[in-house]
Amino acid sequence: MKLKSFSFDDYLAKYLRSTAPLTPVHHEVHTQGEGHDRRIAFIHECARITHTPYENSFASRIYGLAQPPLSKTSPPYIRREYGLYPLGLQFLQEIAIVSRSRADVSSGTKSLVRAASSIDFLPLSHLHINQCNALLQRLFWPGINISDCMGHKTGIVALYRKLVVGVGVITPDGYLMYLAVRPNWEKEGIGRMMLWWLVKENENIDITLHVAADNPAFVRPGFLYR
Repeated sequence: MKLKSFSFDDYLAKYLRSTAPLTPVHHEVHTQGEGHDRRIAFIHECARITHTPYENSFASRIYGLAQPPLSKTSPPYIRREYGLYPLGLQFLQEIAIVSRSRADVSSGTKSLVRAASSIDFLPLSHLHINQCNALLQRLFWPGINISDCMGHKTGIVALYRKLVVGVGVITPDGYLMYLAVRPNWEKEGIGRMMLWWLVKENENIDITLHVAADNPAFVRPGFLYR
């Protein structure tokens, strides 16, 4: 049996030509219970917020938390990579370009956007703990704290300017606790570099780890390398 194809344009034209009176839709009044009161209280509480601390703001997730500049007592760089251009870095560059363009339009001048900085690999220190904890809690589970994992050979971080984009932690007996790369910064060798350094610095012990069964890296060539 042949069915006539549906034409939205014909249906809409027929509806618009119709002289039938419109029927109002009545709004059903729902009973306002405890959940409604909580939502209203939450809305009123949010309305009273006039300032968000930088460490809790969206900007801190993009630009990172402020850290003191490197000095003679700061740990040395393990490696500095200029050739990496992950999606997250492209996003930051686009934000900078749009922001600079708007500023130029309002001021009537033309300025250049600063070129992308390098991605630096450093030993884990107390300067990075808050950002590393936040990243690991976001990717794994709440409550992670690696404050007691700082050591010369037990931790490494990847930094873009002041933003932690990767972290790797291993115990003194060789158990790889965490290896994580910030979303949209993966697939550029950041995880591979951190894993290589942890294995190199602990080459005299056997490295062990646990991997979730649903981890794509588990069944993919280049296991655990990102």
